[in-house]
Amino acid sequence: MVLTTLVGLSSCARAGDSDSASGANDPAADEVEGTDEPLPPASAHSRDDASAEVATDRPHAEPPTTDIAPPRTAESGTPAPPPKTPGGDLAHATSAAPIGRRRAKKPLMIYEQPQLGTEFRGKIPHGEVFELFELVEGPECRGEGWGRIGDAAYVCLRHTEPTEDVALALPTELVDGLAPFHYARLKPKGGDGNNPPAPLWRSRTAMRRGAEPESFLQPEHDYAFVKRRRLRSGAMLYTPSKRVVREADIKRMKPSDFAGRDVASRPIPAGVVMSWSITWPFAAVHAEPKESSPVTGKLPLHEELMVHDEPKTERGLTWYPVAEPHTGWVQAEQIRRWNPMKAPADVEALEPWIDVDLSQQVLALRRGGEVEFVTLISSGNWKHATPRGIFRLESKWAFADMRSRAGDDDTYYVEGVPWAMYFRGRYALHGTFWHNRFGRRTSHGCINLSAHDARYVYERTAPIAKPGWVVTHEHLKEPGTLIRIRRGDEVPPDRRRSPRGTAD
Repeated sequence: MVLTTLVGLSSCARAGDSDSASGANDPAADEVEGTDEPLPPASAHSRDDASAEVATDRPHAEPPTTDIAPPRTAESGTPAPPPKTPGGDLAHATSAAPIGRRRAKKPLMIYEQPQLGTEFRGKIPHGEVFELFELVEGPECRGEGWGRIGDAAYVCLRHTEPTEDVALALPTELVDGLAPFHYARLKPKGGDGNNPPAPLWRSRTAMRRGAEPESFLQPEHDYAFVKRRRLRSGAMLYTPSKRVVREADIKRMKPSDFAGRDVASRPIPAGVVMSWSITWPFAAVHAEPKESSPVTGKLPLHEELMVHDEPKTERGLTWYPVAEPHTGWVQAEQIRRWNPMKAPADVEALEPWIDVDLSQQVLALRRGGEVEFVTLISSGNWKHATPRGIFRLESKWAFADMRSRAGDDDTYYVEGVPWAMYFRGRYALHGTFWHNRFGRRTSHGCINLSAHDARYVYERTAPIAKPGWVVTHEHLKEPGTLIRIRRGDEVPPDRRRSPRGTAD
């Protein structure tokens, strides 16, 4: 069972690969080249083998064979509120109201011109509704011809039908208000060293009749289910192809509810530094900057705190004075802090952009020199460096399957990874449902965010995800949001590439 095939399948960029970082501790290791193929970039997944809260290995699995519309009927799912339009220079809209709406009768590729073979602008899944702004002529499209569905965005209308339904931003449903799917994997291995089997039936009726299972879920594979039903016999989970598995046979994975701080609505007090505890079960606040002093407070994992930027070093340990919610001293290694740095010279005063500090595992969504949102991330681990530099978001995916590359010795397959934002080749920011170690380096190169934070950033950055589009690529007419990935105060190299496409 697989969730979706978009254009291809994401895989992982790994240390030592020809197009990945060559060494985690070498500054030159962050030099990365992306692919020129019009395929979904291959993402680097985060895992943490040292934590019981985190997924273990994710092995290779067969590639997807079906393409589905986003889920709309997941039990307990809530409709996703409409995304907020990025302001300033990112406010992007067509010059006229739509002349109608269409439903895709098959997956549709979006091109920058009304002609096959031109640059890709995105993709619309089967069954999804999108807005139509203009009928245009063009080659290689029978029937009604081509339709303009945005700036430099055209689809062949042959496999579409008129509809009165509203075009919605994807994903349209959020389970428990956090992520688009119900996620699960096989239960941990038993005493015999094997994972207990999880049968997959063609239907609930077939299961109740005692029919043979159609197949079994694969070990070390993260699955995304589109619906959950509670029955007297126990809860059932449904695949996109309507196959069913008993919830009792698998282990559910629920995304972390961690969320960053909206600085616009909750400003950071003057004279202090925004920080978080990253220590389980808590970071201890001491009366003095030494371990032998009394504990005056405890900061649970991911609790916000404010510190003064006046560290002291005692016996090899660095301590920061805590301003709130307790008074005292906390070890620097037990917290993460927002470390501000001047914006790049070409960032305009009202321009939204992303600032990532790998040394502190903190991401800020900024506007010019100001900070609007700040949160914790998990970047590449010591084996798999996250590339440093100034980039742009080159494409955005509402959700995508991700897997390791062929031949990798450490393999995985993860379905339905939400809110993926690719900035160079196989590297992306994306939502994460398999761990809660934000603030620590755990990934294979990507920048992991909580589901809440990934969605927050996704909805406020370019290229803007249009209603009905599951994939959106940047273009000359709509460049992606700038992202700076730095290590502390070190100025990273500018690695932006010119957006593809033509001006006309």
